[in-house]
Amino acid sequence: MNETVNETDDIWAATDGSAGSYSDPNEAGSDGPDGKDATDAFTEGPVLLQELSEWFDNYVRTRLDCGPDLLAIWTLHTHLMDVWWSTPRLFVTSALPSCGKTTVLDHLERLTPNPMMGSQATPALIARMVSAQQTTVLLDETDNLLSKKKDGTPDLLATLNSGYRRGGNRPVLTPKKGGDWEAKQMSTFAAVALAGIGDHLPDAVLSRSITTRLDRAKSGEVGYSDWRNIEPEAHDLRDRVAEWAEANCDEIKAFIQTTKTPEDLHGRDLEVWEPIFILGSYIGNGWLEKAEACRLSFTIERDLDNTIGGNERYGLRLLKACREVWPDSETFTGTAALIDSLARHDPDSWGADAPYGQIKPRRLANLLVEFGIRSEHSSDKTKRGYYRGHFTPAWSIYLPTDPSANASHTSGASKTSKDAPRSKPAEPAQSAFIQRSETQCDSCLGYLSTDRAAFGKTSCATCEKSGVKPDQPAQSTF
Repeated sequence: MNETVNETDDIWAATDGSAGSYSDPNEAGSDGPDGKDATDAFTEGPVLLQELSEWFDNYVRTRLDCGPDLLAIWTLHTHLMDVWWSTPRLFVTSALPSCGKTTVLDHLERLTPNPMMGSQATPALIARMVSAQQTTVLLDETDNLLSKKKDGTPDLLATLNSGYRRGGNRPVLTPKKGGDWEAKQMSTFAAVALAGIGDHLPDAVLSRSITTRLDRAKSGEVGYSDWRNIEPEAHDLRDRVAEWAEANCDEIKAFIQTTKTPEDLHGRDLEVWEPIFILGSYIGNGWLEKAEACRLSFTIERDLDNTIGGNERYGLRLLKACREVWPDSETFTGTAALIDSLARHDPDSWGADAPYGQIKPRRLANLLVEFGIRSEHSSDKTKRGYYRGHFTPAWSIYLPTDPSANASHTSGASKTSKDAPRSKPAEPAQSAFIQRSETQCDSCLGYLSTDRAAFGKTSCATCEKSGVKPDQPAQSTF
């Protein structure tokens, strides 16, 4: 590996000692493992990725600076499907129409191998196409295609979920002589890009995806995709990428065997990000750092989405809030005391200002039981509540160290040359819940809702209703 890799061993652990058989690719005339001259391969790789990144940057406005780099690496990985054990789904989304989602798929259709573009794909069609030849599946308008109201949606989702990992397949009925039918297992393993408005994908698909958010570009900010003029150039770039991938496929396979993945990557995250890391590490010349910037930026954005997201992540918000209000010295707290503390801590989510009023014991229990946390009697049998020890495993699994601590690493992400730069992921504020203001309650020091702060209120609804005054701070409920 080159110097780029060695400088980032603390982020992406590059290779173990067995990788010493790789000569310095930047040294003229150096040979790869099979004796071929590796110079052209390693110098052309960074050039191709840079061209792909600039290509996407010219035609779409991604929210994160590193968005074009991510699109470039993902495009390259589609040309190397024989190499990967898993392939991340690319989810392109925006808040409103006319932000470039279909444009991204249009460009991927010209830049990826054997694309299947459509918004009416069926599971059987996907399996037949993928089994016939390695196909890049491009699904548009997934907010409609994957609607729960459609009868075939569960089957299509199962196909998409199974096909992110090598060996995924589904049974398909095929005709046989005599007019009969027989079931054959057909592969579903394929690179997939999905595009749609809003966060509509089920969690099972999202966990296998890298979400790329687009913003509507201002007039003149991005180029017009005039395919009458730019299609030949796009096909030329695709062919050069395909040629590079074919020439380096065997070496990348060998490289994977001697390359360590980051220690903090495991489980589903490893399956999603491994191809991005491998290509950044193999190509080097700054692309290892760009791959890391992509991972950190998109992970921070995902975790922020989980924190302030909709009802499907309500339990995760509750789990975090319980950790924030639980004193270190307490091993048990009663249900009523926990609810009171949650309400004071965040009245917009758990108190009187919440959309459905203060959280009730049954609702609390129903949300926590999903994490294996159940209420029990106190040791003296005088009340029911929760033991800290039952929360600890869930906190360690679902609430790891705040990813914003690594936000400084994203400062090296690809810079946009446009007048209106794309936003970098902001570090979470003291409170990441979306409806809370910056104003604290004079009594309990919790944060006021935006409405109460706008009307000049100085105390939260809970303290106001209970009659707590600023000169009589609320007592600890534990």
